[in-house]
Amino acid sequence: MDEDLPARKELLEAGLTPMQAKMKGRLEGARFRWINEQLYTTSSTSALEMMKADPSIFADYHTGFRHQSHSWPQSPLSLLLTSLSSSLPESSLIIDLGCGDAELAKTLVPQGYKVLSYDLVGDEWVTEADFCQSIPLPGGAGGSQIVDAAVCCLSLMGRNWIGGVREVARVVKEGGIFEVAEITSRMPSVEAFIAMVVSLGFTLKKKDDSNTHFMMLSFVRQGEPTWDEDGSLSWEDVVKKGEEVLKACVYKKR
Repeated sequence: MDEDLPARKELLEAGLTPMQAKMKGRLEGARFRWINEQLYTTSSTSALEMMKADPSIFADYHTGFRHQSHSWPQSPLSLLLTSLSSSLPESSLIIDLGCGDAELAKTLVPQGYKVLSYDLVGDEWVTEADFCQSIPLPGGAGGSQIVDAAVCCLSLMGRNWIGGVREVARVVKEGGIFEVAEITSRMPSVEAFIAMVVSLGFTLKKKDDSNTHFMMLSFVRQGEPTWDEDGSLSWEDVVKKGEEVLKACVYKKR
């Protein structure tokens, strides 16, 4: 299937000729692929700097992602919405990390849930933050162990993605939930990815690999981190190992 087809349909509806729509769709597709590679192959700090230098990159990325995922048989966010609303009581505090246009909050807040949304560019729904470095919860000092559930829906993207998991472990309550949806092809070993998350203080609750494009993993915040039990690893070692456990999405040159 032509991955630029959904974008081209929108362009045709906007009044462009088929040739113009095809060319514009290809340019937009190329820009999305370039942005996507930057987000995967650099640190979250570099990604934040890139977004600050050119905020239009954020909107272009999410427009491109919607076009790319148009043909997926299921939406990971819709599955997460169902899971959270069926397993958490109303008034639960949920954090959505790498939230995009904050669809999770816009759906759950009217149902009575408290949702804090974070991404590299902020707006009225979204708090600007590099969650791989720090999750700025309300309360001045940043808060810890006050969150009922954390969500990373295709958002563990930077080379230092494991820092985001460490932050989730800091802010989620004992017994709280950590929901991860991630592209399956990024994981050379699903078991190695699970083991790395578990080493930050989690227990695997559920794994759903029935989808063709992504993996759904549900963890419970439980126990203490074990990644440095014998003192042989530095955090820099862990970050470097994380790059091998969860690979960057890199496109073939066209």
